Amino acid sequence: MVTDADSFAKPRDQKQVRNVAHKVGVRKGAIGTSNEADELQRIIGNIHENRFVKEVCVRSGRSPVIIAYTDDQISDLKRFSAASTP
Repeated sequence: MVTDADSFAKPRDQKQVRNVAHKVGVRKGAIGTSNEADELQRIIGNIHENRFVKEVCVRSGRSPVIIAYTDDQISDLKRFSAASTP
């Protein structure tokens, strides 16, 4: 939402983000499901359509790992991790 929306439509705090996520989940029928396998399948199915989710790792006997980030977040991380950053 932050990168795609106009400045007036951007969320101002975490409560707004949660509210939007809840509304989207209710519309898609995601809220209230308790089947983790279905949720994981939905994430894997949408990995090519969602630019935030980069990788999903599934291994026998372990919990799935979902790697999610934006290119802007990686740029910020590199910039803030540099030794020359004040």
